Amino acid sequence: NPIGRFQFTARMAAGRIVLPVVAGTKTLQIEFLVINSPSPYNAILGRPWILQMEAVPSTYHQLIRFPTEHGVEQSSGDQVASKHCFMVALKAK
Repeated sequence: NPIGRFQFTARMAAGRIVLPVVAGTKTLQIEFLVINSPSPYNAILGRPWILQMEAVPSTYHQLIRFPTEHGVEQSSGDQVASKHCFMVALKAK
């Protein structure tokens, strides 16, 4: 299934691991599926994490806002750093 420049293939999970994910002052234990496949991403945080965080993500603004005991916090992305990491990952193939 080609999407953009990537070829996606179904893979079996090599295992599962539970790791702490820290966003602002909030930390949640999240279960990840581990796969043996090259990827430009270290981890993909999906809907289960967004729901547990009670977060509101905006891909357009590269921003995620979520409630904490200290009020609403946010975590922002960096488009330049993101593009740089993506390009490095593509060259590594």
